[in-house]
Amino acid sequence: MDDSLSFESFLAGAKKAAHRAMDDHGRGEYDEFALHAGVAIESLAKAVLISKNPIYIAEMKGSAEMLFHLGGHRTARAQPRPLRGSGCSTSSLSTVSLTC
Repeated sequence: MDDSLSFESFLAGAKKAAHRAMDDHGRGEYDEFALHAGVAIESLAKAVLISKNPIYIAEMKGSAEMLFHLGGHRTARAQPRPLRGSGCSTSSLSTVSLTC
């Protein structure tokens, strides 16, 4: 099995990036320090998420409802149908200008 998406793999990556960030800070390379520190934080966050459920690091487009469903936290529900009829979108509104 591929070990690249394991908790240990993300934790090792976070540790490696954190060490690089501290080395960069010691050399005064603050742009690279910020880059490596960000990578370390992201990897650490992914390690925590993957320890709970691997589906949490999947990229979802749109609503996160399906993510919670696949993670086993709640049941996915059907999206409510939009209301149809003549509403504000079809009515004409006149603007009033006030002069003082």
